[in-house]
Amino acid sequence: MPVESISDILLTHWHNDHSAGTAELKAISNCPIYCQKEEAVYFEKKPGSKIRQLAEYIPERGILVLLKGLLGEVVPRNVKIDRLLSNGDTILNDFLVLESPGHTPGHISFYDKKSKTLFAGDALAVIKQQIRLMAGVVTPDKPASITSILKLIEGRDINMICPGHREPLIKNTQSEIIRFAYYIKKMKKWPLLG
Repeated sequence: MPVESISDILLTHWHNDHSAGTAELKAISNCPIYCQKEEAVYFEKKPGSKIRQLAEYIPERGILVLLKGLLGEVVPRNVKIDRLLSNGDTILNDFLVLESPGHTPGHISFYDKKSKTLFAGDALAVIKQQIRLMAGVVTPDKPASITSILKLIEGRDINMICPGHREPLIKNTQSEIIRFAYYIKKMKKWPLLG
């Protein structure tokens, strides 16, 4: 599919490994960009320091994405957000906006009501068809994260979970949701690697 045919960009949060190419995609496709209102400030302010401006020259591949993100709390190239989202908004006919803070204060996830797919961003991870927590070091507000995850998965008819990293959960989704919800409710300490 050519980049010019992109019709909308839905951002879960501002971190560079999820959004650094947003300005370029918008320039090519002229499509609207959506994000949660608290996250918008990170997209619209300009990089202030010289070291922060170096992020523009770091490739968005592998471990270098992490370096890019460590250079400051703003994307490398600012971009105007076209639509600010709030919890409960429905966009593009079928996508329900779900606030899911924890990884960032304004993190959101999207639930496609038609396909029953949860696009979770960095609210959670999936590894070898098991739902996992994100690593503790990238989850500054762990209590908010637990609350968010439970609101995302409990009582919701989900066929598939697409996290921001690794693979989607496509097998035994409902039983895996039950297992994981039980696990995090009983968990005493956040595991180092999630």
